[in-house]
Amino acid sequence: MFKILIAGFGLLVAVSIHAQDLIEVNGKVCTTDSVEFSGEKLVYFHNGNLAARYQFENGLLNEQVVFYFEGGGIRETGHYLNNEKHGTWTSYNQKGNIEAQGKFEEGVKDGRWLVFDEQGTCRLEIFYDIGQPMGYWTLFNEMAEVMEARHYP
Repeated sequence: MFKILIAGFGLLVAVSIHAQDLIEVNGKVCTTDSVEFSGEKLVYFHNGNLAARYQFENGLLNEQVVFYFEGGGIRETGHYLNNEKHGTWTSYNQKGNIEAQGKFEEGVKDGRWLVFDEQGTCRLEIFYDIGQPMGYWTLFNEMAEVMEARHYP
């Protein structure tokens, strides 16, 4: 289950960038003439399908981002605040069902995270306190019955 969560939120894909070329200058995204970029940036797969949609403000990732499967459909959604993952992030399977959902606080996992199976049943509930495991981490079977619970200090 942990592999699903890690893979879902860490998935990187080979893509090609279309439209305006952007560069990084001192940790900010800028146009080729070093002006901090504000606006939407679209990234495409090699087959021409949309791979990702980003929002920048003054050279920093801000607002919602959306990642797509190469064949179409939303793969993951979340928000950034000043280049850090912030707020609720949700990953989906190719059928459109939620695969995992959790919250980031200034770039670190915080609060309740859930991992679901292909049928949409919650299989794992985990908790973080500013990036540190905490409370009960609970593993459920396909009938949503507790199989195992582990407590973290």
